[in-house]
Parts: sequence; C-alpha cells; structure tokens
Amino acid sequence: PEVRVIFGQNEHVCPWAVENFEAEPARWVTSDQLPILHDNPKVPRVNEIPHSLHAKCPHYVDQQTGRTNVAGVVPCQYFQQTYEAKRQRGIICATMSFYIFAKLFNKAYGRVAVLAIDEVHRLPDVIRYTLSYDVTDWHLTKAIQLLKRIGAPEQKSLGKFLRAMQEIATVYKKKRKKPHEEYLLNDDEIRKLIRILDEIDPDVLDPERIEKAVAAGKLDPKKDWRAIKTIEVLARDIRRYLHSFEYALAEEDEQGNVTRRPLNYSCSYYVEELGEGQRVQHKLVIHCHYVAPLIRKRLLAPTTVSFSATIGRPDLFTFESGINGPFFSAPSTFPIENRRIYLPADAEDLTRRGDPTGRKKARTLRLMAKGCHQLARQGIRSLVVVISNAERSQFMRLAAEEGVEAITYGDGLLAKDAALAFKNGTGDVLCGCTAHYGIGVDFPKGTAGVIWFLRPGFPNPLSAATKFEVERYGS
Repeated sequence: PEVRVIFGQNEHVCPWAVENFEAEPARWVTSDQLPILHDNPKVPRVNEIPHSLHAKCPHYVDQQTGRTNVAGVVPCQYFQQTYEAKRQRGIICATMSFYIFAKLFNKAYGRVAVLAIDEVHRLPDVIRYTLSYDVTDWHLTKAIQLLKRIGAPEQKSLGKFLRAMQEIATVYKKKRKKPHEEYLLNDDEIRKLIRILDEIDPDVLDPERIEKAVAAGKLDPKKDWRAIKTIEVLARDIRRYLHSFEYALAEEDEQGNVTRRPLNYSCSYYVEELGEGQRVQHKLVIHCHYVAPLIRKRLLAPTTVSFSATIGRPDLFTFESGINGPFFSAPSTFPIENRRIYLPADAEDLTRRGDPTGRKKARTLRLMAKGCHQLARQGIRSLVVVISNAERSQFMRLAAEEGVEAITYGDGLLAKDAALAFKNGTGDVLCGCTAHYGIGVDFPKGTAGVIWFLRPGFPNPLSAATKFEVERYGS
C-alpha cells in the first residue's frame, strides 16, 4: 500500500478523446469502461493529446488540489498517478522512461535519496531511445501547413529546414545516395541544419498562440488535435535538436586539437517511392549515443542499487552506463546438471557470406517448425526466438504449412499480450524477436519446455550506429 506506481502517458487512454473533446458530452466515460478502452489500440493515449488541451480537460486532475476540472467525472489515470506520486514521501515505482523524463525535465518530484534500478543493463539503451529524435518530411509538412493557417512566420524557416533535410537525405557532392540506406551526416551538413534551426525562436511557438488560434476559429481541437500536438512537440524539441546536433560535432581547442569526440550522431535516409499506407519519404534521425556522463551526473541518487542477470564484465558495464560502484555477483540457483544446450553439428551457415540467397535460413526455419510440431504432439510447447521481423513472418508462414498452432504479436496485438495469451494456454508455439522475448520473459514450469534460438544478432554493417561506432572506436 505504501508504494505509488506510475506508468508513462502512453500506457493511459484519454477519456476526453473518447468523448470527442466535448465540454459536456452526452455520455461521460466511466471507470468500468477504462480497462476495455485500454485494450483498444485505436483509442488515443495521453501522450498523443496536445498539452494545451490537458488543462481544459474535464478529467484533468489539478496537481495542487487533486480535484478534477468537472466534479464527479472519472479522473485521468495518468494525472491522478502523478498527483499522488508528487506527494509521496515513501517509495515510487516507475518505468525507466518515466524516471528519465521526471529527473531531466521535471523538478516537481523532488530529490531522490535511494534509487533501485532493475534490468540496469537496459538503462543506456532506454536513454538513447528516449533522447533520440526522428524528423520526417511528413511531420514537417503537416507542421508547416498548420503554421501557415495561423499566420506564423516560423513556417518559412521550417520550409528551409525541410528542403535541406530532403537534399541531405538524397544527394552528397552531386551524387545520388542509395535509397533505404542510412548515411551519417558529415560536419558541413550538421552545421547547415544548425544554422537553419538558429533562425527559429522556440518561444514564438508557444501554447498561447495555439489558444488564440483556437479562440479565433482558425483551429478546431476536435479536428486538428493531432496537428496541434505536432506543433507542440516541434516547439519543445527544437532546442533539443540544436543541443543534439552540437554534440554530434567534435569539440576542438584554439589550436585545432580535438578535446572531445562526437557523443551523438545524425543520419538520414529516403525511400524512392512511397508504398501503400506509407507517408514518410525522407527521414532524419538524431541519435543520442554516449550516455555514460549523463547517467553518472544527472540520473543517479546518493544511494543507487542496480540489478541485472546479464552483466558479465563490470568494466564494460561501467563504460556503457557510467555506473561504477561495488560489484557483487551471485551464482545461479538453477542446477547446471539440469541444463541442456543443443548445438547441432550439421547446422547451416546462416551468415550473409554463407547464405547469400537465404535458402539455408528458410530450410533451418522449416526444420524448426517440424521440430515444434513433433514436440507439440508430445504435449511440449516451444518458444521460438528470431532476430528480425522478416524471420518472424517467415517462421509463422512455415509453421502454418507444417500444421503448427503458433501465435505471435502484430495486427494490434502487443508482444506482452501475446506472451500472456501463450502463458494462459493459447497455441503450441510462441514466436517473437529477441527485442521482445530475448530476455525478461518468465514462463513458469512447463509453459515453454523448449526454446529455439535461430541465430545470434550481429550489427548491420550498413546501419548508422555501426558506422558511427567504427569511426569512434575502431572496428
């Protein structure tokens, strides 16, 4: 009872969006409906709603009084949790992403005396994901259209930024880049984007302008709330874009000596033709990479206790995370004599060099499907773990051909819900990628008696992340 739990905004549905942003809807959302709405992926989440609408929402919980804007309505679950957590003097349990945002961008939660981090090996990647940004031509175009409607002069600079991004994504030194391949931005390209962003005053894109446009009838919250959210995110992130671009450049002293190598990287790519349902043709990625100093200086508490079952070498973990303290390691309580790891002597060579056509991988996946079928006939269920979504789709197709009752996520079904359905008895085989099922999945007893692991995942040599690491650290 003394623990307050906080989930992120993306874990809570917006009841006012369900009520179509009506001031006095014909039917209010009830607390009984919230679990049903949560399971519907089409219902907007709190993180999708513009901040300028939050304070006007009837369900909004005032962070000082704890009362909703309209008495008697069901409180917004997210703001109810944050209100309770801000007044909590004991233990708060939150996701890594929530903690990162609260610690870096919100001072309302006060000082943290003791921090316990579970699965701490994931912390650097969560920060990289949280502090990385995707800038697309589609979102910029939508933002420019909205700014034109409200007469905002920033649309000219955004248009210049859009044209520069499209040119950088497709052309380098008058030569056309290959589509679908990530290219690291060079220093000249980064400085060009910084100069354009410097022209935009982020304070001009403030909530008051949006509110005035709504009051004047230029914007309709019911129809334009997604576009308003795009503008809000852009206004919030412009400073962060600049900051991230600056850290993607090396720092030099007056003599031209490098005093700090790049900590971030930026890359771009494009697709030649948009397929059905695709909206993004040109994309710019600003990726936060070296996060150890940030963790060490801004995120740790005076007493920090970290847990993980996958840290082999503390020196590598310290380099990656910046966390350097006493290291304790305990042996596994699972008896070694009860383990079996099978490494077939006649396995196919699945490397790109050994299997350029992918036929060997297809044969291996079919053998796995046949093996799952044989085990299922004996009442033994399997977990199949692959690296890519393409392999996951291929296995599911082959499993159907072999008569295997296999389930996976997708088409509105989340990975955690697919795992829960399998745990509760649905299907003979659960298939997923290492990103979801590689670690942290706890199936009790004989839920998955056999785990099939197709192959290890090696860095893609064409990815921007690999290119950056090779440039910075060597191959």
